[in-house]
Amino acid sequence: MVREKDGTPFCEEPELESPAAARVRTLEELIAKPPEDIIPLRRSMQRMVAAQWQRYVPPALGADALESGTAKAVKIRFLAEMYMRACYSMIAVSDRCPLLLRMQIRCPRHIPLPRAVVLSASPVIFSFLNWLLPARVHRQLALMATMIGLIDQLLDEATANGPDEAARIALLLSAAPEPVTRPEIRLQTLAVSLRAEESPWQANHWNTVMLPAIQKYCREEALAAARKKDPSGMGYRWAGIEAAISGMWYVVGPYLGLEDEYEAFRQDLWNAEQRWMADTSLLMQMLDDWIDQDEDRAVRSTAVLCRDWSLEGIQGLYRKTIEDLTLLLQQNGVQNETVKRLFVDLYTDYIDTGLDAMKRGIAL
Repeated sequence: MVREKDGTPFCEEPELESPAAARVRTLEELIAKPPEDIIPLRRSMQRMVAAQWQRYVPPALGADALESGTAKAVKIRFLAEMYMRACYSMIAVSDRCPLLLRMQIRCPRHIPLPRAVVLSASPVIFSFLNWLLPARVHRQLALMATMIGLIDQLLDEATANGPDEAARIALLLSAAPEPVTRPEIRLQTLAVSLRAEESPWQANHWNTVMLPAIQKYCREEALAAARKKDPSGMGYRWAGIEAAISGMWYVVGPYLGLEDEYEAFRQDLWNAEQRWMADTSLLMQMLDDWIDQDEDRAVRSTAVLCRDWSLEGIQGLYRKTIEDLTLLLQQNGVQNETVKRLFVDLYTDYIDTGLDAMKRGIAL
């Protein structure tokens, strides 16, 4: 024990908890922690996702690859791998996933399956995604997820310079303006590489669904940066959510039954998978904005700062996503209670992974 000169014990002042840390602690009390036995399965999925990202993104970017180890590069890759993990999970629970994977997941309800047995087999089952899905799907998913993360970074920088600079980000995806900065060059490079193997359905989706969503996202981020209040009570966040999930649909839409009717992309006609993806994305944004109030107050309007989002709302949406996932699994033929519980725990782990990243300053 360290003592003062007179021999009395020296007591250090306890370090004061930051407001952001206190908010994280409050959220952790609302969001259930995943069971520890799910950690090996999460790590298995993370390794698979990281391998796909490494296989396709650096070669596509070439000389303009992300600067390894920088805070911006770490954030972009983290966001990309979270988007990829979400999409692989959605493919796995869909009733249109590859037949061999569907057979493994949709085991009969009455078969008693100990949780330990399911957990031990799950990494192998999920590894089927590596070779059951075409290489084109893995590649497009890695590039699209990285592109969404890069747009997030570019908009953070552009919105401070007004609506014209924000709108310019969307124009880069149609190759209209000449890119100026390296991040802009990366964005155009990713878009060109991503679209090199697109199907006619994807080309139509890009132009009629995804690009308009990104354009709206850019416009509304500029309004948020101008401290305008969103009359919808969403803090101009909904456009960003729609842009991100429309990008994911570009890749996984055919696995969600979205490959034929473009009416299906009207929000009032979304299917269960689309609604659940949107709610999950909204929940992550609510968590982020709740933690990041101090930084946001200096740069933009948010639904938290305008008091349109609350802790009660966050907890309510979290519970809704759990309930909706359970119904979605049952609707798509996943009847066995042990398997359903495992998917719910994986989802809880996904939210916890995002919350942990926010706590460490990666995803803010």
